Amino acid sequence: MKAGLFKTLIIAGAGIGLAPAGLMAEGQVPTTGVNPETQSETIGQKINDATTTARVKSRLIINENTDGLRINVDTRNSEVTLNGTVKSETEKSHAEDIARSTNGVRSVQNQLKVASRFDGSSDSGGIGSESTN
Repeated sequence: MKAGLFKTLIIAGAGIGLAPAGLMAEGQVPTTGVNPETQSETIGQKINDATTTARVKSRLIINENTDGLRINVDTRNSEVTLNGTVKSETEKSHAEDIARSTNGVRSVQNQLKVASRFDGSSDSGGIGSESTN
């Protein structure tokens, strides 16, 4: 039942999108308000960017030298931007290296900040911890 409803919605949506074209005189081009020549990203590029973001994020999470859950990854036109707070310059550098070596990445903007004191709940006296003694 759900599959039939889904197909109906897709067909109806396609029909709505095509309806204005059928009402136009021959040779006229329907407009959507967006000039394709000035549109910065295509749907295909957005899909590629989402895939790249997922690849980078996964690699940051899996890597033992980075806390990927604290690093935000954004991708636009194959350019990756890293944001968030990390424990050290070493972690910041590792994150950038991981992003740069990921398939689909053209460039990396590393905007990660190094915390002067890291208060992560998973911190057990490692890098970035301060002693209160």
